Formats: sequence, structure tokens, C-alpha cells
Amino acid sequence: MLGITTATSIAAGAHQSCALLSDANVKCWGRNENGQLGDGTTIDRNSPVGVTGITTATSIAVGPSYSCALLTGGKVNCWGIDIEMTQHTTPVEVCGVHLRVVLVEEGIYLLVAFL
Repeated sequence: MLGITTATSIAAGAHQSCALLSDANVKCWGRNENGQLGDGTTIDRNSPVGVTGITTATSIAVGPSYSCALLTGGKVNCWGIDIEMTQHTTPVEVCGVHLRVVLVEEGIYLLVAFL
């Protein structure tokens, strides 16, 4: 992907993709009708854009209309449409994840946090 030179992992979904960079930032591109690129807009992007406020990511996952990052220290932030169908165009902390999360993976419609 043009503009991505230091990716340590890529999370690809049906509508958007995200790259975890070696400096712990995240960049996403693709469809963005639900804010799943995390750049504060709902504008589709053909080129990677930085996810607002994510600077300590250790793992990433994307779903059909959302994206998530596991942060240093075990917190998880997500952006896009949440389980209550609320739109977040920038990352918000996932409530209820109080234990140290070590990996975030995405299934068909379920985000799994391994504790």
C-alpha cells in the first residue's frame, strides 16, 4: 500500500484495512461510512490515514463496520459502529475490559479479546 513502509501487521476486512506501524501508530484506508477508519470523518479513503490518538498500539483487528486496537497496558480502543449501533469516528475505550488483554482478534461479527 502506498504510504505504508513500516507496517508490522495488517488487518484486512471486507470494507477497510488497517496497518500497525513499527512506531505503534495505526493507519487505515477503504470505506468509511461508519467512521471505521478512525480519522474523525466518514469520507472513504484510497490512501492510508492516521487513526486519531492511537500511538501505543500493539495489535489491531477490523470488522465489518469497526476497527480496534489493543494498546500498551491492555486497554482496547475501537472506532466505527459499536454494539449499540452508535457511530464513533475516532477511537473510544472499550468499557468493561478491565483485565490485561494480550491479543485482539476479529471473527465474522464478534471481536474477541484474549485475557
